[in-house]
Amino acid sequence: MARSGPTPDRHATTPRRRRAVGLALAAALAAPLAALAPAALAPAAQASAAPVVKTAFGAPDEIAADYYAALLRHTRWVNTVWDPAINAYQFKDFNFAVVLGNAVIVTHGEYDAEITGVSKDQLTQRTIDTIRYYAAKNRFVDPNGTWGKKMFWDSTFQSYFLDAGRVLWDQLDATTQKNLETIAVGQSAYTSDLDYGNDPLSGSWTADWPTGKHEGDTAQEEAGVYTQALAPGLAWAPDNADAARWNEQLGDWARNAAGQPTADLNNPAVVAGKPVSTNTMQTIYDTYLVENHGSFGPHYQSDIWRSGGRNAIQFILNDQPIPEYLKHQPNSAELWRSIKMTMSNQGEPFMPMVNDREYLYGRDVIPMAFLGQVLRDPDAVRAEANMAASLEAYQAYAPVDRLAKFSGEPKYEPEARAEIAISYLLHVEAAESAEGVVQATPQDEFFARLAGVRDFGAGPGLSVQQSSNAWAAASSKKGFLKFPWVPGHDSWLFALSGSTPYLYPNSSATVAARNTSTYTGPRDGFEGTASVFRIGDGYAGQVTLPSGAALYASTGAGWQDGTVSVRNLDLGGYNGLDGSRTYYTAEGSATATLPVVTPPNPADANAARIDDLSFDPVAARFVRIQGQQGNARYGYSLYSVHAYGTDDEATTDLAAGHPATASSEDPARRASTVTDADPATRWAVAVAERTRADSWIQVDLGAEKPVGSVRLAWEASAGERYLVQTSSDGQTWTTQAAYTGSADANVARLDTVDLTPAGATAPAPVEARFVRMQGVQGDPAYGYSLYSMRALTATGVDAAAGKPATASSSDAGRAPSSVTDSDPASRWAVSRADRTRADSWIQVDLGAPTAITQVQLGWEASAGREYRIQVSADAETWQDAASFRYTGDQVTTTEGSWLNVEGTAGYVVRGGQAPITVSSEKEGINTVRLGGGDRPMLVEMVPGDAAATAAQDAAPQPSAEGLLVSSLDGYLTAFNLTGADVTTDVTVPYVGDTVALYAGDQVLGRDASQLTVTVPAGDAVVLAPRATVPTAAAKAAGVSVSVLDGRTLRVARLDGGDARGEAAGIAAAPTLDVTNVETGRTRTVPVVKPKVAAATSFPGATPFPVPDLALSTLTFPASVLPEGMNSPQRAVDNDTRTAWTPGANGRMVTDLGSAQPIGTVSTLWNDDSAPAATVSVSDDGITFRDIGSIKAGTTRGSVKVDATARYVALTTEWTEGDPSLIALRVLVPGVD
Repeated sequence: MARSGPTPDRHATTPRRRRAVGLALAAALAAPLAALAPAALAPAAQASAAPVVKTAFGAPDEIAADYYAALLRHTRWVNTVWDPAINAYQFKDFNFAVVLGNAVIVTHGEYDAEITGVSKDQLTQRTIDTIRYYAAKNRFVDPNGTWGKKMFWDSTFQSYFLDAGRVLWDQLDATTQKNLETIAVGQSAYTSDLDYGNDPLSGSWTADWPTGKHEGDTAQEEAGVYTQALAPGLAWAPDNADAARWNEQLGDWARNAAGQPTADLNNPAVVAGKPVSTNTMQTIYDTYLVENHGSFGPHYQSDIWRSGGRNAIQFILNDQPIPEYLKHQPNSAELWRSIKMTMSNQGEPFMPMVNDREYLYGRDVIPMAFLGQVLRDPDAVRAEANMAASLEAYQAYAPVDRLAKFSGEPKYEPEARAEIAISYLLHVEAAESAEGVVQATPQDEFFARLAGVRDFGAGPGLSVQQSSNAWAAASSKKGFLKFPWVPGHDSWLFALSGSTPYLYPNSSATVAARNTSTYTGPRDGFEGTASVFRIGDGYAGQVTLPSGAALYASTGAGWQDGTVSVRNLDLGGYNGLDGSRTYYTAEGSATATLPVVTPPNPADANAARIDDLSFDPVAARFVRIQGQQGNARYGYSLYSVHAYGTDDEATTDLAAGHPATASSEDPARRASTVTDADPATRWAVAVAERTRADSWIQVDLGAEKPVGSVRLAWEASAGERYLVQTSSDGQTWTTQAAYTGSADANVARLDTVDLTPAGATAPAPVEARFVRMQGVQGDPAYGYSLYSMRALTATGVDAAAGKPATASSSDAGRAPSSVTDSDPASRWAVSRADRTRADSWIQVDLGAPTAITQVQLGWEASAGREYRIQVSADAETWQDAASFRYTGDQVTTTEGSWLNVEGTAGYVVRGGQAPITVSSEKEGINTVRLGGGDRPMLVEMVPGDAAATAAQDAAPQPSAEGLLVSSLDGYLTAFNLTGADVTTDVTVPYVGDTVALYAGDQVLGRDASQLTVTVPAGDAVVLAPRATVPTAAAKAAGVSVSVLDGRTLRVARLDGGDARGEAAGIAAAPTLDVTNVETGRTRTVPVVKPKVAAATSFPGATPFPVPDLALSTLTFPASVLPEGMNSPQRAVDNDTRTAWTPGANGRMVTDLGSAQPIGTVSTLWNDDSAPAATVSVSDDGITFRDIGSIKAGTTRGSVKVDATARYVALTTEWTEGDPSLIALRVLVPGVD
């Protein structure tokens, strides 16, 4: 890469063509953008211009049209934050930053007032008035101003504000123009005067110059803020006397923003006038992953391109070239490669760990726009296109029109508008450049290009596989233990972020040991991963395969082992989100639908309060409202009781016109009025019964009908607490739902648990003085937290109200007494140290023995998954009175061993102990439980429809003592979930016309083969088929095949004392036809005695696994590359068609991932005039020790190492015209 240029000079720029956009300043967008050097983006840099196509709203391309439409729709929200008192948009939450989106839609494209709800002239004027108002209020203009200067985060919104001013420049008055220039220059001067130090206005916010930070909380975002604060002055006033200082500091921050010492210190490339090797910051892991808020944060990993977009537009709008160092930031391309390996089909990366800013589409756009439109990366354009196409459906979801929802802070809303506006302008710029519109990677090629595997290391605790058909990961990070798998790359199919479990049921469990392996094409001939974690006394693990299939194995983690959460939302059908999810089983299919929204009923027009309560559909003739606590003065009074059916009758009032009776009634307020559809009539209890807590009213539906919900329209004398009960005969009642009133206003889940006396078989009152909730399994992240705990008598009286409570532990400000104080805002929570403790408890002293029929628990979101209700007379001896396991409302269950979700994701369970179930446990989530228990289980995960899942379920499976094994997709997978190495025989039944041969010794019997495998303790292996033989021949062969590697095997008769062959009684055939899987070539191999059996090789085949430690490793220099050098990756890809060109005296380093025993390092050049080279090794990637040299002219060179090291360097004396290096091999000891 060429060195960065001098400080931009406004008057020295090359004249460029301009376009007519109605406003002179908008024409500055025509500046062409230089593409990122191909070496940094290979192989994704081959972007091309798309043909010009007319798009909606006069936008330059379809993605830009989607952005423009989103801004138009969002303007309806913008109209709500106008403040007429100041004649400007609100200051609150930086809402005035909406001016940039306004400026774009009134100066570009085809404005549509019918969509925005405001005329173009009015929106323009409001925008100008707001810019004028807040420019005068900025601290650089008015020292007593209300905003600006502050680095975190005023400077970010200030950047958007300046952009808006530039777009509308010709319509601003001279004073406002001057104020904007003052702000731009002032911010850069203020920032440079900090001299890389902390901003005193920003409190504890810091970029930690010069060292940075990367573990748990990156400084990459903060470094980007410093670039955003320096760029405006340089863009607006490049002739300023202080511009050189701004340029130098901007270059330093940009060069260090993604600091990675082992990459940077081995990179002499010059960026912003200084070698990358002078970098001092570390903000990312050496595996190119960024953490924030304690774990992998894709949103923050993308900040290098987010700040890139914000900075680029400053220079574009000011008709200045974007500084080259903003387009060539070290390690940026590698960070992008990591993001691509976690990318979803929606254009947003999966977030298996912290879910900060998940589904924040309005904020996710600009990083992809910078990569796609400024750096012209076609993969980024595809991600951008997929996300842009979703914006209409996204905005239609409540809260409507908004661009930032599902997570985040209020200030993200104006920020999202600004960033979509910037993204639109970047598209305009790209389209108007000489290269034209950037064409996206075709959708059907997208994930094949993104495919790869990566173990990001034990620190980040993440390994991933991206394939054409699925994405999968294994996370060992504390608080995020899980094994997500997503066929079709659909980020809306499963809930898998944050503490939500995936397969393993407790995401907060601690991983005591982690064994993770990756399989790569160059080294192993296929791509896959294998991870096994030791968790307490048990194990859990995952294997992923190149087809997109995967496996999960566990020693048994309880009844929730194998838990998967399926999202069920209604986004108007976008991406299949229509409010339903369909599940297929051996018995058929079942569809889970979102609750039906019942329209308002005119009969309820005068109601003071309307309660809607739904429950599992039940057949009933009678519906009763059983009071527990009425209005303190008037008891109970209802205008209407509605009972609704299911399916087609979900909005049909089954109670309408049917007779109603009550425990009492006022003469003028009859029970019959609750079903008469008259909004003026109502029922009320008799005057004498107003203080009676257990008054009731019931409706006779006339016959048994499915009932799924009720609606109650109350007069002001509304029930504070009551039960909804059903009956078939009007005598025996079953509680279906409970209403607990304002005391439970904040309750996330209310459990009403019937108590059963010791020895009894049916619920009945239990006499006790002490009542305890004894935890069995809490929330995986926060344990247990309760707002209320009630002990209800037969008449509904809460005997626990106001009584003392104690607990196993409590958090500060979350006392046990909160559960009985009737305060809806107070709650008990376990101590932070006990959040992962399963057996936490809380108990109430009722003061005297009391007959209790039910215990009611009002949970915060951190609700107990499983617990027992215990009673005691003395608080010493406890007896179980109930057990509760939360499973939600059941959708379906199967006695079979497979389930398919939405015709997309199939699960086949081997060794399940319970029925597979699907239930609705919380809003928008269906919970799948795959039948786990306390014994080992194996789950095969199959992309595709129900037929594919059923076929896998029926397929014959291998078996082995001491291992969990599978032949899914033809790969032999073996999990060793024990603490000792296991060597055993795997029996692989014959299926189909051919028999697969795997590495190792494999005996071919009549109906199955037996393969001897060794799997280390707490680990898993994946064996790819290396060769095949016809099944018919295998059955008659009576031979043992030893596969030595992917190229070589040996065939021998079973008459050399092999008991397995003798037992089979098979006589060996004289020859065996063997086909190599890689080449497809078949050889006829003679079958001889073991002692004379010779190895047979297949020409052209690769000896997988190749014993070269350098294959598929990370290499340095990374991006940006020194002048004359191409990527060192070309020397470690096992491809003779590619080669590394070192450049003058070029040097490369390979990172083996961990310290490895090294035998020999060898080189292969593509010509016999190879330069001299020196081999060095290092333990830390920084300090190297020379091992030996290779003389010039040595095409095939080698150096004996015989040492253990993690990093290997090759330093060349390369000059122009010298050959390129085909391969740098780091061979294990004993291999030449």
